[in-house]
Amino acid sequence: ARRRTRRGWTITVFLLVLMMISWADKAILGIVAVPLLKALGITPEQFGPLGSAVFMLFGVAQLVAAPIANRISSKWILLVLCLVW
Repeated sequence: ARRRTRRGWTITVFLLVLMMISWADKAILGIVAVPLLKALGITPEQFGPLGSAVFMLFGVAQLVAAPIANRISSKWILLVLCLVW
């Protein structure tokens, strides 16, 4: 029983870290927007669709992943997502 508790907490912490990295990954786009605009030589109007596309990708990925998550073990899905990331 003790081993199960430790493993459960390990997985919980691992998922928390993944969620924090995912949140920071999305938030960083807003932080680097101004330097990115200058580096790429684009206007805020041109940057808008790029930023929207990033967030749209998250939504589409969730819709695609949901049916897969019903058939495959979550540990394998998380492993693949971490490796792809």
